[in-house]
Amino acid sequence: MSHQITVRAALLATTFALMTPAAMAAMGSTDGVQLAQARRPSPAPTVRPSPLPTPSPIPTPMATPLPVQREPIQRGSEPLTTTGSTATEDMTPFDLTIGAEYEFGNASSGGFAADAGGVPTQITNATNGVNAWSGFAEVGLGAFDLGAKYTSYTGVGPLTVVNPAGGFLPFYWPQEAWSAYARLGALRLGYLNEYFGRGIGDNGAIGSVILGLDGGFPLVAEMLDVDWSLTGGWGVIGQGPGHIPAEAKLGLSLVLGPVNVSGGYVGRASFTGAPGAFFTALTNPGGLNAGDAATVNQTRLGTYQGPYIGASIGF
Repeated sequence: MSHQITVRAALLATTFALMTPAAMAAMGSTDGVQLAQARRPSPAPTVRPSPLPTPSPIPTPMATPLPVQREPIQRGSEPLTTTGSTATEDMTPFDLTIGAEYEFGNASSGGFAADAGGVPTQITNATNGVNAWSGFAEVGLGAFDLGAKYTSYTGVGPLTVVNPAGGFLPFYWPQEAWSAYARLGALRLGYLNEYFGRGIGDNGAIGSVILGLDGGFPLVAEMLDVDWSLTGGWGVIGQGPGHIPAEAKLGLSLVLGPVNVSGGYVGRASFTGAPGAFFTALTNPGGLNAGDAATVNQTRLGTYQGPYIGASIGF
């Protein structure tokens, strides 16, 4: 019993000691601090802005590379060349084109001649195979072109037609022809000389002033073209009662490097006689009067047509 009383006395003493003012002050200060901290408002949480989503990169179209521009060669720094000129430098004062053609044609001869009584009588038309070859040259001088052409018809000389008065007449188609011309744009003006031979024209030749048109259009740019030409003239030398030459030509030209290959079709006509009397003789022979007889007796018409091939080269 005494032991329990002793323990209780010790606990009471300790309790009184803790309840002293100093101890209470110490405990109050601790509790006050804790209460103050408890009553102090908690700091507001800091709101951090959430990072915006990074936009995905937009593909940028690639710029088209510009053509490389070469710097101009300064005077005195250009490379030295021993012969010739550069490919882009044209030192010639003019352009020169030369070429040749071959024609696979047929020629016909007809017209009127006097019979045994001197009356105009139509000559029976005759047709024969007559091929031809030609060579030409053309010089370009700025806006003007100057050209010349020579054509030889093979085998015309021995050909003949029946003469209404008996015997034979020369076949009415030239054995050869040459022309010279000047061209400005599509307009061509020149001179044509046709050599017929036996008994036709002045010493067998008839000269005419000619006027022509040349044109065309491309089928494939800088490679394949369609070319055409029309030519007509009037005889001024050895023409007799009158003379009219004419030509129509249509073809294709293909550029193969420096060579221009061509092919197509050509038709020509050569007429000698008074046009009025000639058409009267064809349409109304009974309407001819005595004064027409000599004129109609000299009326002759020749035609020629056929395909051709050719080639030319320019410098």
